Amino acid sequence: MLGGLGNFCEHRFRLIVDLNPSQPTIVYGKYADDLSCVIPASVSEMADREMGHIKRWADDNKLKINLSKTKEIVITSSAK
Repeated sequence: MLGGLGNFCEHRFRLIVDLNPSQPTIVYGKYADDLSCVIPASVSEMADREMGHIKRWADDNKLKINLSKTKEIVITSSAK
């Protein structure tokens, strides 16, 4: 599962270097104010919790997530 939080922070530019995943199996890709969150299928039930973690970080830092630019992409392998 891959959720891209494009244009993560609206109305402010802030580096997101201090935002870290809540679990070691979750990986963030960060660039300036953009964030991609990769959640392995083995812990896909954590997606909502991870989004809450990100939202709390944004709230604590007085930032707003631009939901109109937030996407969720589910990637699976096809069974043959």
